[in-house]
Amino acid sequence: MLDSKISPVKYMIKKDLNESNASTVRYVKRKANDTIHCVLDQIAPGQSSKILELVGADIKPVPVKIESDTSITNLIAKLYSESDNNMLKCQLLSLISSPNMHTKSELMELIPDLTKHKINQSRTHASQHGPGSLPLKKELSHRNRMDEVKLYHALSFFLNPDFQQICSYGTKKLEFDNGEVVTIPQIVRTTCHSLLIDMYASYCNEEHFNPLSKSTQFKLLATCAAAKRSNLSGLDNIAADGAASMDNIIATLQKLQEHDISKDEFEETTSGVKALKLYMKTIYKFDIKKTSHCKDHCINFALSNTKDILLQEACTDHSHDDVCNSCNLLGNVTEQIFKSVQKVSDEESRDDLYTTTTIDINNVKQRKAHQLRTKNQDEARLKLLESLEPLQLLLVMDWAMKFLPMRCREKQSDFFVQKGLNWHVSVAIVKPENTTLQHKTYVHLFDGVGQDWFAVASIIENMLMTIKKQMPNIEEVFLCSDNATCYHCGCLWLSLYGISQRTGK
Repeated sequence: MLDSKISPVKYMIKKDLNESNASTVRYVKRKANDTIHCVLDQIAPGQSSKILELVGADIKPVPVKIESDTSITNLIAKLYSESDNNMLKCQLLSLISSPNMHTKSELMELIPDLTKHKINQSRTHASQHGPGSLPLKKELSHRNRMDEVKLYHALSFFLNPDFQQICSYGTKKLEFDNGEVVTIPQIVRTTCHSLLIDMYASYCNEEHFNPLSKSTQFKLLATCAAAKRSNLSGLDNIAADGAASMDNIIATLQKLQEHDISKDEFEETTSGVKALKLYMKTIYKFDIKKTSHCKDHCINFALSNTKDILLQEACTDHSHDDVCNSCNLLGNVTEQIFKSVQKVSDEESRDDLYTTTTIDINNVKQRKAHQLRTKNQDEARLKLLESLEPLQLLLVMDWAMKFLPMRCREKQSDFFVQKGLNWHVSVAIVKPENTTLQHKTYVHLFDGVGQDWFAVASIIENMLMTIKKQMPNIEEVFLCSDNATCYHCGCLWLSLYGISQRTGK
């Protein structure tokens, strides 16, 4: 430093710089700058400016001690000790915890049981939100860690119409994260969650797709909640008979054990029946497609009439060279059961078992054919809904369970002898311009009226007159129903022309 060109200091400043004149302040500033650079050049020659930047980033101003009112400080400390709310304590402590006002040791002496962590927390609160102020409301942030491709793949399977049913009455509200609320029709899920996830796993194996984890799939189904089928009354006759026939076949196999059927044959046939029952209840309706390389899954081939060429549809774009092992279970089980029945020595027992087994096998086949026809009709219904015009309306009709009237303080004799009221439910589906599908439900209750074609014709005429008043823009109506005799008979079809003329539809 002796070799430097810095001139010595002429005098020392004893007054406050704020009270000195401008020339003195400039002199002090110049001498301080020269001295600092001279010292830093001794550490790193020629790099004093860089060192000054590094040191200046860490230099903090010396805090100025602020004198606080002792009475107010004691009052805040008292309120802090009496409060039970942690957030309020943090706000109160932030008023007096500034380093310029009190040190940590002073605060810990002032307030018993006060920790350094709480002091640091209050100082952070004061720096972020201000001393004593309320914190800003935190906005909810959702982290999306799911793969969107896997998510959409799972939802497209879980929300498949084969596993859902829309009720004609009842609604449900969906609340989104942005506060939007959407009202949708009530939905019933026909398959339990565990079985649905197992089916999705087998589907992903066939498609060679890596799905989401099982726990995530359960969370998805819980989030997309749907009602469960709880009332098992009034089931479809064909479906109920097919399910009951499966149990009857197992009971028949247990009877065959008494006629020297081997244990291996019994276990093999029983496991095949159970596997067939599970397949027809779950996966079969999902395997059915308009065109498929498997005969049992191809709608065009399965619904073709082999004896009438007008009721056939040729599968020219594909061949039926695939074999479904699950569908072949029915033929294998039938063959094994009839072989076991033929081994029964008693002729009367053999004939009884043969007859009951034949009836049960036919019921199972009817249920399988019924599922295929239902899938075909559902696709036609969905296709019609997609192409529905604003001036068109789809009317879905069906007889519901009989309505049992109730009265206050009803006696047992009145309950057991009463007759149910016939209950007819119709759902009108429309698609106005630039909107989604909308539906309206019409219910008719009858006392002492049979479920015949004349009742259906009267209902149709009444509904069309009501629709004409409520929706005068509708010009064309499509009728949709099941294969009940009251809907599919010549008398009703002949009456439709007169109904159309009277109602203008």
